[in-house]
Amino acid sequence: MNRRNRADTERSDCSGVPGIDDFYSLAMKGPSACLKTFKKRDIILKKKIDEYQIYQKHCDQIYEQVKNDPYAQFLGIQLTKFEAGFAEAMLEVQGHMVNAHGTVHGAVMYALADHVFSVACNAYGKTSVGLSTTIQFIEAAQPGDRIVARATEIRRNFRTGFYRIEIFHEQSLIATMEAVSYRKDQYFIELDEQD
Repeated sequence: MNRRNRADTERSDCSGVPGIDDFYSLAMKGPSACLKTFKKRDIILKKKIDEYQIYQKHCDQIYEQVKNDPYAQFLGIQLTKFEAGFAEAMLEVQGHMVNAHGTVHGAVMYALADHVFSVACNAYGKTSVGLSTTIQFIEAAQPGDRIVARATEIRRNFRTGFYRIEIFHEQSLIATMEAVSYRKDQYFIELDEQD
């Protein structure tokens, strides 16, 4: 077996290891590197069980980080609820937030939905960013309306999170969004030995 074929074989043995950006370079290091990576992955995956405890222990620190979104603050978005995997925010539609038809601009509703998505997927202190979103506009809102967005975690795993966001005006559902987050390896809070 030449070096190239050996590397391809080792690479296939390592496939599916989360958090490895360069499979080929790992394979070139040999099977022991794969084994070490699997052991490290198993330790990290066991920590996932403790994410709710991380949220409970560091809730205030996480909240301070996620509520200080400059763009959301610029728009006047107010975070009203924050829980593990859930967020709610409110926005009062201003006159300058409308489109040519006089209704709230879709970008404003998207920004509100994206903000609660961001807060919900970062609730465990692990850096998470948007990977994909799909929004559906059902009904228009007007200047002066208070619109509320709620993001609910549907499921999360080591690397991705899935969320449903609903936007309401009073009791009427006016938009929905499906969103997927990419969960990076690092935490944006200081963890101690017990976490």
